[in-house]
Amino acid sequence: MVGERQRLAAELHDTLTQGFTSIVMQLEAAHASLRANRPKVSRDIDAALATARDSLAEIRRLVWALRPEALERESLVEALRSLVWRLDGPVRTRTVVTGEARPLPTEVETTVLRAAQEGLANVRRHAAACEVTVTLSYMDDLVALDIRDDGDGFDPDGVATGPHGGLGLVAMRERALALGGAMDVESAPGEGTSVALRLPVHRPVGGPEPAGVGALAR
Repeated sequence: MVGERQRLAAELHDTLTQGFTSIVMQLEAAHASLRANRPKVSRDIDAALATARDSLAEIRRLVWALRPEALERESLVEALRSLVWRLDGPVRTRTVVTGEARPLPTEVETTVLRAAQEGLANVRRHAAACEVTVTLSYMDDLVALDIRDDGDGFDPDGVATGPHGGLGLVAMRERALALGGAMDVESAPGEGTSVALRLPVHRPVGGPEPAGVGALAR
């Protein structure tokens, strides 16, 4: 754990510190140019926004790489139920677990729980949903997470520039692909949203994908 914290501190220093320093300098340049050169102000602000987005993506990457504290004291099923329970109130929630729950590789459990955190955060912030169902499915070679809500929905093609957690969805998909899995988002305005994550539990290096993963990725 100490080594992991030291590695994280070094990465934060090497990436995020530089990124936010650049943002400050770009905004200072924009402020200095405000009176004399308005077109340059626009360029400086665009550069600052781009750096801020890159830094946010880096934060997400680092967070996803760390094992959630909940998994240090609870099983994945218990941690997921606790996470869903915290959303309950204005939104009716339901957690479904199918198959035989069992310990999974650390990186798989971490990715499943991070994906659930991101998906439920999007439901809370954007969906205006009345009901959400979270299903965790244990299969022989796969684990699957499905999050379905009956909220406002959105156009997935516009998610990169829209308000629906675009960077978070990108991070979820990249993490799934890095583990040999896949993530799919289905939604439309007024029709709710479905997020489906599939991860192989065991996959030899260079070996074939478990059944179902490749089909979801295509």
